[in-house]
Amino acid sequence: VAGVLGVGGDASSLAQFSGEFDGSGKRMRVRFSTCWPVATDAAYLTGGRLSVGYKAGKDNRYAGETGFVKAVKGVGSNIEDIQPKRLVQLLFGDLDDVTFAKQSGKSKVISAEGKSSQVVGVSFNRVKSDGNEVSARAVFSATVVSGDLYAFVMTCRPETWKVESDKARINAAVESFQVMPI
Repeated sequence: VAGVLGVGGDASSLAQFSGEFDGSGKRMRVRFSTCWPVATDAAYLTGGRLSVGYKAGKDNRYAGETGFVKAVKGVGSNIEDIQPKRLVQLLFGDLDDVTFAKQSGKSKVISAEGKSSQVVGVSFNRVKSDGNEVSARAVFSATVVSGDLYAFVMTCRPETWKVESDKARINAAVESFQVMPI
């Protein structure tokens, strides 16, 4: 796991991560701001995901905050044509430890440099190793490149989401997500 790429509790403490990602069979460069370490080891890149966050018990600076970059093949050509409910299904539907994922709040489209991404909030239940379920929150930024969906998803505990500075940090990281063909 890469070292800590930033420190602090607000959005201004985020540092830039940039790396190659081959989640859909196409090599892409992903870029986003983060205060969490990013796993670049091949073992973490299985199933088209790039892992982001702290390992449990190793660092509790941002306890419960984890995330991933995920690719989904063949979704269409325009992110604005995909409903938020469908995006939630594409990103959370195949995760074994997630139940009852649904959109939370309004989605928004961000356009920059001729590219658009859709930012969506999600509430869901996460199944713990003991079988009990706990509530969780997520926010993601998704975009379409060459017909494939790429998203940066950050998850946290509901109590984290209630703290405005934590919410701002997570939103700033997610909204910074960019994908470019190599």
